[in-house]
Amino acid sequence: MNPGESGRYSIHFRIRPLSENASFRLRDQKKRKVAEFSAVQESAGEWQTASAQGIELPVGPQRWKLEVMSGILEVDRFWVERYQPVEKWEDDFDDGNDFGWTRFEGMWSVKDGELRASSVSPAKSLTGEHDWSDYRVEADLQRMDNTGRAGILVRASEPANGLEQHQNRNDFVRGYYIYADSEGLHLDKINYGTTRLKSVPFPAEADSVSADGKLQLKVSVRGATIEVYTGSSSDPVLSYTDRSANPLLRGRIGVQSADVAVRFDRVKVQPIQ
Repeated sequence: MNPGESGRYSIHFRIRPLSENASFRLRDQKKRKVAEFSAVQESAGEWQTASAQGIELPVGPQRWKLEVMSGILEVDRFWVERYQPVEKWEDDFDDGNDFGWTRFEGMWSVKDGELRASSVSPAKSLTGEHDWSDYRVEADLQRMDNTGRAGILVRASEPANGLEQHQNRNDFVRGYYIYADSEGLHLDKINYGTTRLKSVPFPAEADSVSADGKLQLKVSVRGATIEVYTGSSSDPVLSYTDRSANPLLRGRIGVQSADVAVRFDRVKVQPIQ
């Protein structure tokens, strides 16, 4: 390894446990522990991502050794990314602006303490830091009619305006999109193209909306697992682990809609302990 600068990093391994449990660690050339990892075999032949977050690494060349502490596993690859801790943050738009957000598609405004996408064309706005990894984000949203879709982006990176040159696209970003439409709640993986990962029926209104009638949507991302909650429920209504070769493990947050005017409020982010 040869980090260009000292700092905190995330280390990820794509592995396949061949025993019920497996654990392994990295040591440096002085036999000091760099990071430890563990995994549980959930089904035969299933690949998964094991991660260690916030690892302090010095600048310059260094040599690591991988030691299997227990079990049997196959290793496909590993990669290292910059890490930035998430601090508790929220925006209720009561100050009348959306400073700190970057608008892409859509006609955005802040009115009556809400962030509004007023057109039915695709709309997207992002905030946060590129190197955020594990966090919990929540937002209230109010769709203006029963058509279209609207929701939250997590682990978002490489955004662009999908309306330029008359392309009329709403998938010009990399990230996970959790949204509501007339059929229920959905989780998509977007990479300048969209892959549906999972859908569930819409939860009971009493369990999902706030006192002012907005859908309360909460999303937790930890490692390669995404969990979605609504209202005050402590149990996820949707859960999914991305076992693909390229899970998205860091990125900003955002809000997005298409084919509907929508209002967003009370956007909050906090670290996962």
